[in-house]
Amino acid sequence: MRMRTLSAALALCAATVGQTGVAQAAPASERAAGTAANSIQSVRCGDPAFLTIMRYDGPLHCFAYAGTMSVALYDVFAIDTGNNSVRITYKTIQGRVLEARFGKWTRNDLDSLVAVTEIQIY
Repeated sequence: MRMRTLSAALALCAATVGQTGVAQAAPASERAAGTAANSIQSVRCGDPAFLTIMRYDGPLHCFAYAGTMSVALYDVFAIDTGNNSVRITYKTIQGRVLEARFGKWTRNDLDSLVAVTEIQIY
């Protein structure tokens, strides 16, 4: 009888933990995917350490934290990396898709206006 009571108590405890979500591990596939690769965030400009993308006749766009993000930023003429190593994928006026890498604390004035399609901070 005591063994049945203990088994029932453990089953009840396990069911309660499952309902509340406490102490419940995510499946391995979800843990592996995580959010670390997508932790880059658009932030309010003002800190020189942020990645800053400058657009002709447009607002500044600033980003922080490591990760990769798809964007659609048109008429970009300069990129200031701040305290970030950066990879930018962009499209030229001629339609060519190119990639460029920039080190920390560099300002990069582009030869012509481009459309930035992806940003990676690492």
